[in-house]
Amino acid sequence: MQGTGPGAIEHGLTYQLVTDTNPAAGGEVISVYCTGLGAVVPPVQTGAAATSASQTVVPVQVLIAGNAAQVLYSGVAPGFAGLNQVNVVVPPGTPSGPQPLVISANGIASNTVTVSIR
Repeated sequence: MQGTGPGAIEHGLTYQLVTDTNPAAGGEVISVYCTGLGAVVPPVQTGAAATSASQTVVPVQVLIAGNAAQVLYSGVAPGFAGLNQVNVVVPPGTPSGPQPLVISANGIASNTVTVSIR
């Protein structure tokens, strides 16, 4: 995976993938899956599947279509080793179609992926 194109993103209520045929809506909570967000508290043993909702030490920012999205949770994805989950609210009024999504932590921006919006 190159960190481009559609992101690994699910609808927050149904856990279905966000796709061009199943887009997210403004005001909806989505879960974005990624790696590289740094340390979490409480810590998770390296290589172990996360059993609790440990949160990232450094706050993250998420931009969707250039607009700040409200971050509800940033931390480990429970049940997975080394996978982060960021739950955000899609900004109301986000234009329809594939929109760029970028996550930043410690001033370092991720690769840009897209999220489909209706």
